Amino acid sequence: MTMPHRIGVNGYAAILTNNGLVLLHPDHRTEFEGIIKPTFNRVDMTEVEIVDDNNEPRDFNKALLEMRDKIVKQETGYASFKVKTHMDDMRRVILNTRHYFYTKIGPFSLVIAMPDRYGFNRIIYNGANVEENAHNLSGLENTRYWKIHPEWRYCKHYGEKRIHFKSPENELRYFLNRLKQSNWKWSRFCNQGLVKLFILDAKITQWYEEHDTHAIKDKIRIYNVRIVFMATHTGLTRWKSYVFNDTEPEFIRTNNKAIDEIWYKRSIEYNYDSPRSFIYSVPSIQRNISESLITATSSVFAETKGLKAPAAVVGFQFDHSVLNSMLVDLARPCYSADLSCFILDNNAYILVSKQDANVGRFFGSVRPKTMHLLVEDGIYHKTRIFDYQSICYKDPPQPKSRSPAYKVSPFYTNIFGIISWIFTSIMCFIRSALGAGVIKDNPCLRAITHEYVKRAVEKSLPTPCDREFWLYTLKQRSFVGRNTEKRNAAADCLWNYIIQPVPLSNLVLLVVNEKCLDSMAGYNFVSEPVELLYNNLSMPCYIATKNNYTRRRYIACINKHENESRLNPMSKKYCGITWS
Repeated sequence: MTMPHRIGVNGYAAILTNNGLVLLHPDHRTEFEGIIKPTFNRVDMTEVEIVDDNNEPRDFNKALLEMRDKIVKQETGYASFKVKTHMDDMRRVILNTRHYFYTKIGPFSLVIAMPDRYGFNRIIYNGANVEENAHNLSGLENTRYWKIHPEWRYCKHYGEKRIHFKSPENELRYFLNRLKQSNWKWSRFCNQGLVKLFILDAKITQWYEEHDTHAIKDKIRIYNVRIVFMATHTGLTRWKSYVFNDTEPEFIRTNNKAIDEIWYKRSIEYNYDSPRSFIYSVPSIQRNISESLITATSSVFAETKGLKAPAAVVGFQFDHSVLNSMLVDLARPCYSADLSCFILDNNAYILVSKQDANVGRFFGSVRPKTMHLLVEDGIYHKTRIFDYQSICYKDPPQPKSRSPAYKVSPFYTNIFGIISWIFTSIMCFIRSALGAGVIKDNPCLRAITHEYVKRAVEKSLPTPCDREFWLYTLKQRSFVGRNTEKRNAAADCLWNYIIQPVPLSNLVLLVVNEKCLDSMAGYNFVSEPVELLYNNLSMPCYIATKNNYTRRRYIACINKHENESRLNPMSKKYCGITWS
């Protein structure tokens, strides 16, 4: 039941301890810049399940606390909440209803969370014979342009003669070939249900290997498409590259997890209400706008009797310059001195702008006043998000004084440091004046640099903290031109902006009147998180006063099994024995 392909996209399984702490959860962020956080093993369930309410930080929802209480007591039950889920490095948010099912699992508790509406629907291939399809999997046998989810277990080869494979795809291909044999029997190391669904997905998508028609080739050329791809609910990813080289595209190397990819999750959630629409996005960091690619995705649902189940997501990547050129051709007045045009996505990130440096940035950081009007007029919805697992850089604590002499000593220490630095600098200058020249390993320069770096490192200390930030989602699906004359005193400012949706997409075209000055004053739309301070209390002290939630002692310490002594110590079939 906890297999990811059975839970489905935007769902997950979590495991909690007897104290309500997280052992397993998709939002459990244990590392900071590659280093284990000091509080990684003290993250409470309430700190990863953010309910969509108006409560202040650490004032957790009462219904959530009630569910936590039942989970800690190892009861079996169900609950549902409206939640806020951040994604894409906290740049985006999904607001939806999530259903929770929980029960006991050993000394811990298991929680399965599923999204509303499509979360309870699954794809079933009725009347399909897997063994017959396995004999005709030409779509996978004759091509290398496919990937599987690297973290899922399809089939594993274990035993004394274990075979090591170069890639998960080679390992699965090995078992697919074995499946054709008449004496094939399913191994206990094979996920039979997943493999069968995967084979049928591969059979259905064989058309992906067909040659492109002339009409498709023309569109590929016109829009300068680099790659097209498809990912299914069984973890299968197929692609076609239109770049003339034999290397594997970087997008495929870094986006091979199908339903766990951000673009997959966003597409399923967005397309459920807006079928046939494409979701466009650009990277948040633009190294070179001329080489930047736009990713477009759309979902495929299987539908019957009014029920919809996510089946796959299709997509492609094309040059950013194509979209920019389309805007120039269709809206030339946008590039006049009096107007500025932007193409924004459904989370208010810029895809197209006059200034290339703005691409990928949050619109509120570029035009805060206009962003304020968009929120005030109901175009974008503003959502407050709390991060209870954050790390802040803080000054290290100052040493406490032990005597009056201790207060005087730092003064003399600083004086001595200044004199030492002056003396070292003079000696270095004399060495250069006497012809010593510049060498790669200058001991004087190295000493000064080492002291500078040492002092710079000691200026801050990574410390666990709470932070808050605001994320935005497109609220209105149909727009009209808006007259905002009353908001401005300038005689030549008759309107601030005009906004219109781009059909069948998550984009809007925004035209801003440059005659209306866009001031930064009074509008705080910085997308960076801000640290939360709790009444001059340190965060551990504040948590100690607030976190009086249910805890449960373990019933017993289990460190031995009653049948343990019966195992044959000379057999390698049993675990717990070291063999040389």
